[in-house]
Amino acid sequence: MSDDTTDCLTRRGAEFLASRIRNYWREQGSSTISVWIEPAGPAAHPRASVWVVRSNLRNGNPPPEPRVRRSYVHAP
Repeated sequence: MSDDTTDCLTRRGAEFLASRIRNYWREQGSSTISVWIEPAGPAAHPRASVWVVRSNLRNGNPPPEPRVRRSYVHAP
């Protein structure tokens, strides 16, 4: 599927766009990105004609990576 002519409102197009977003952030080193598609509208159902991409991005950025807790063992 060409990204120049992709209709991102169809299920196939929304899946393509979600995949591009997911791949971009994984290439940037993010492991916290979550991207999914869902039908749009109040009466949305799996056969909906308009699909949207949702994510956990905030202000265009993924959530911060979890902090690694370090424990130090003191030798006697």
